Amino acid sequence: GSLYSSSATAKLSSTTATSGTTTYTSGQGTATVTWSAPVKRTDGDSLASREIKVYRIYHTVDQTTYKKVYEVAASSTTIKISSLGKGLHNFALTTVDTSNLESKLSNIASKRIY
Repeated sequence: GSLYSSSATAKLSSTTATSGTTTYTSGQGTATVTWSAPVKRTDGDSLASREIKVYRIYHTVDQTTYKKVYEVAASSTTIKISSLGKGLHNFALTTVDTSNLESKLSNIASKRIY
């Protein structure tokens, strides 16, 4: 089989900021990860949205190994992750098809919670 393209890019939205600093209440940092659905597989073949089973969002803090995985329905291209503690949060995305083939990780998107 073939894997999906890793061309999806995770983007993060900002939390409320004042004078360039992020407002933080202990255990209440948030990050919203958004992406565009891939339309091609790694080998260049087209990819229909009905062939996408789920997206997986991999999450790590301060450059440790990925420990938390969130699964998002194929019909969605966003996830809001809350209750984040202080530190540098890194997120990467994969696409899983209906045959359970998983793409490579996307580029990393990061958000620092102060």
